Amino acid sequence: TPETPAVYIVFEVAPLEDPAQFSAQWFLEGSDGTTSDKPMGKDILEVPGHERYGFLELKREGDRWPLGKYQVKIFITPLGQQPFHAANQVGMMRFSVVEPSPASPPITPR
Repeated sequence: TPETPAVYIVFEVAPLEDPAQFSAQWFLEGSDGTTSDKPMGKDILEVPGHERYGFLELKREGDRWPLGKYQVKIFITPLGQQPFHAANQVGMMRFSVVEPSPASPPITPR
């Protein structure tokens, strides 16, 4: 829903030999499926070499998410390199923000 404070991407990776950065940028899709060049937000997590789990937090700007479909680009880079380079993109996800249906009970964040 538009009032949801954040969307989380939780992940597990194989043990890393070196520390790495996991990062995400999210974009609102237009009605034709295209996105702007400027992301709506970004998050970066530095993961030590021995860690196997982590999460990225996609936060809304302001009081509400704009309604619509979102595209999330996911990147992995060695520490010290530019986190959002196209060569380091390893995946993409999508999510939608919609008004709650009248029959749905309210969602309480925990």
